[in-house]
Amino acid sequence: MVRVMSQNFFERFRLIRSVKGCRPENTRNRFEHKIRALNPENSKIAKLVSVYGVRYTWQVGGEKPASGEDLPKSKFTLKPIYTVTHTEVDKGKTVYYAVCYENSTGGADSWPPIEEAIIG
Repeated sequence: MVRVMSQNFFERFRLIRSVKGCRPENTRNRFEHKIRALNPENSKIAKLVSVYGVRYTWQVGGEKPASGEDLPKSKFTLKPIYTVTHTEVDKGKTVYYAVCYENSTGGADSWPPIEEAIIG
């Protein structure tokens, strides 16, 4: 679970996470999560040079899916950071996130492990 933590915590948290994946964070608005796609080559928050964009997928509540492909909501963007806004109805629920790099023809990379966070 991810709660609002100090930046120092996130630096340590990122180091022990899977290098290829995403990092959900709370923003000042407690119903927004900022999803950051991590570069698998150096674990920094930046899109790979060889890819066209990033596919962000997520699901609010329910059972944790086996893969990012199984998450129902999806957004494709060229940016390595995407903000997902939730409603007050979803407060306290678990949300699952996954990111996948795609090339310009729509070909997708493999899906990393799914990350989870709490809304609100």
